[in-house]
Amino acid sequence: MSVSLIIITHYDIGQQMVKMVNETLGQSVLSISTMSVYPEQSMEQLIGRVVLKTQEVDQGDGVIIITDLYGATPGNIACRLMDIPTIKVITGLNLPMLFKAQNYADLPINELAEKILKGGREGILLCNQDICQTN
Repeated sequence: MSVSLIIITHYDIGQQMVKMVNETLGQSVLSISTMSVYPEQSMEQLIGRVVLKTQEVDQGDGVIIITDLYGATPGNIACRLMDIPTIKVITGLNLPMLFKAQNYADLPINELAEKILKGGREGILLCNQDICQTN
Protein backbone atom coordinates (compact mmCIF):
# COMPACT_ATOMS: atom_id res chain seq x y z
CA MET A 1 0.00 0.00 0.00
CA SER A 2 1.00 3.62 -0.40
CA VAL A 3 -0.22 7.16 -0.09
CA SER A 4 -2.34 8.45 -2.98
CA LEU A 5 -2.46 11.95 -4.43
CA ILE A 6 -5.37 13.98 -5.73
CA ILE A 7 -4.49 17.11 -7.67
CA ILE A 8 -7.34 19.64 -7.78
CA THR A 9 -6.87 22.64 -10.07
CA HIS A 10 -8.67 25.17 -12.17
CA TYR A 11 -9.35 23.72 -15.61
CA ASP A 12 -6.83 21.06 -16.69
CA ILE A 13 -3.70 22.56 -15.14
CA GLY A 14 -3.17 19.60 -12.80
CA GLN A 15 -3.76 17.00 -15.48
CA GLN A 16 -1.15 18.61 -17.71
CA MET A 17 1.39 18.90 -14.89
CA VAL A 18 0.96 15.23 -13.96
CA LYS A 19 1.31 14.29 -17.64
CA MET A 20 4.59 16.22 -17.86
CA VAL A 21 6.02 14.57 -14.73
CA ASN A 22 4.99 11.10 -15.92
CA GLU A 23 6.53 11.68 -19.36
CA THR A 24 9.76 12.82 -17.71
CA LEU A 25 10.05 10.07 -15.08
CA GLY A 26 8.21 7.27 -16.81
CA GLN A 27 5.29 5.43 -15.23
CA SER A 28 4.03 6.94 -12.00
CA VAL A 29 4.85 5.04 -8.82
CA LEU A 30 2.14 6.89 -6.92
CA SER A 31 -1.57 6.66 -7.47
CA ILE A 32 -2.30 10.18 -8.75
CA SER A 33 -5.76 11.34 -9.70
CA THR A 34 -6.66 14.78 -11.00
CA MET A 35 -9.80 16.82 -10.69
CA SER A 36 -10.51 19.88 -12.82
CA VAL A 37 -12.68 22.71 -11.52
CA TYR A 38 -14.74 24.87 -13.87
CA PRO A 39 -16.71 28.04 -13.06
CA GLU A 40 -20.13 26.54 -13.79
CA GLN A 41 -19.80 23.79 -11.16
CA SER A 42 -21.45 24.22 -7.78
CA MET A 43 -19.51 23.85 -4.55
CA GLU A 44 -21.81 21.00 -3.46
CA GLN A 45 -21.12 19.06 -6.68
CA LEU A 46 -17.40 19.57 -6.33
CA ILE A 47 -17.28 18.52 -2.70
CA GLY A 48 -19.26 15.38 -3.53
CA ARG A 49 -16.84 14.57 -6.35
CA VAL A 50 -13.73 14.99 -4.22
CA VAL A 51 -15.19 12.88 -1.40
CA LEU A 52 -15.89 10.07 -3.88
CA LYS A 53 -12.45 10.48 -5.43
CA THR A 54 -10.72 10.19 -2.03
CA GLN A 55 -12.62 6.98 -1.35
CA GLU A 56 -11.70 5.60 -4.78
CA VAL A 57 -7.97 6.30 -4.60
CA ASP A 58 -7.22 5.67 -0.91
CA GLN A 59 -5.22 2.45 -0.71
CA GLY A 60 -5.18 2.44 3.08
CA ASP A 61 -2.29 4.82 3.79
CA GLY A 62 -4.13 8.10 3.23
CA VAL A 63 -4.52 10.75 0.58
CA ILE A 64 -2.65 13.99 0.01
CA ILE A 65 -4.70 16.59 -1.84
CA ILE A 66 -2.68 19.26 -3.63
CA THR A 67 -4.48 22.31 -5.01
CA ASP A 68 -3.32 25.13 -7.23
CA LEU A 69 -4.36 28.13 -5.17
CA TYR A 70 -5.21 28.76 -1.53
CA GLY A 71 -8.44 30.70 -1.10
CA ALA A 72 -9.83 29.73 -4.50
CA THR A 73 -12.40 27.01 -5.19
CA PRO A 74 -9.96 24.05 -5.45
CA GLY A 75 -8.33 24.98 -2.13
CA ASN A 76 -11.65 25.67 -0.46
CA ILE A 77 -12.98 22.25 -1.50
CA ALA A 78 -9.90 20.47 -0.17
CA CYS A 79 -9.95 22.39 3.11
CA ARG A 80 -13.43 21.02 3.79
CA LEU A 81 -11.81 17.57 4.08
CA MET A 82 -8.71 18.38 6.12
CA ASP A 83 -10.30 17.32 9.41
CA ILE A 84 -10.24 13.72 8.19
CA PRO A 85 -7.08 12.21 9.77
CA THR A 86 -6.10 10.28 6.63
CA ILE A 87 -6.19 13.37 4.40
CA LYS A 88 -3.51 16.06 4.16
CA VAL A 89 -4.03 19.24 2.13
CA ILE A 90 -1.28 21.27 0.45
CA THR A 91 -1.92 24.36 -1.67
CA GLY A 92 0.26 26.14 -4.22
CA LEU A 93 0.90 23.29 -6.66
CA ASN A 94 4.11 23.44 -8.66
CA LEU A 95 6.12 20.90 -10.67
CA PRO A 96 8.87 20.41 -8.06
CA MET A 97 6.17 19.15 -5.66
CA LEU A 98 5.11 16.44 -8.08
CA PHE A 99 8.67 15.34 -8.76
CA LYS A 100 9.34 15.17 -5.02
CA ALA A 101 6.17 13.14 -4.47
CA GLN A 102 7.28 10.58 -7.06
CA ASN A 103 10.79 10.36 -5.65
CA TYR A 104 9.61 9.74 -2.08
CA ALA A 105 6.47 7.73 -2.80
CA ASP A 106 7.29 5.08 -0.19
CA LEU A 107 7.16 7.46 2.78
CA PRO A 108 4.26 7.57 5.28
CA ILE A 109 1.70 10.31 4.67
CA ASN A 110 3.05 12.90 7.15
CA GLU A 111 6.64 12.55 5.94
CA LEU A 112 5.60 12.57 2.29
CA ALA A 113 3.51 15.71 2.82
CA GLU A 114 6.54 17.43 4.37
CA LYS A 115 8.81 16.34 1.47
CA ILE A 116 6.26 17.62 -1.06
CA LEU A 117 5.97 20.96 0.74
CA LYS A 118 9.75 21.31 1.03
CA GLY A 119 10.21 20.43 -2.65
CA GLY A 120 7.68 23.05 -3.65
CA ARG A 121 9.33 25.75 -1.59
CA GLU A 122 12.86 24.86 -2.69
CA GLY A 123 11.76 24.89 -6.32
CA ILE A 124 10.96 28.61 -6.17
CA LEU A 125 14.02 30.79 -6.69
CA LEU A 126 14.88 34.33 -7.61
CA CYS A 127 17.57 33.67 -10.18
CA ASN A 128 20.81 35.58 -10.08
CA GLN A 129 24.35 34.98 -11.37
CA ASP A 130 25.15 32.60 -8.50
CA ILE A 131 22.15 30.38 -9.26
CA CYS A 132 21.55 30.60 -13.01
CA GLN A 133 24.65 29.91 -15.07
CA THR A 134 24.26 30.76 -18.76
CA ASN A 135 26.54 29.91 -21.67
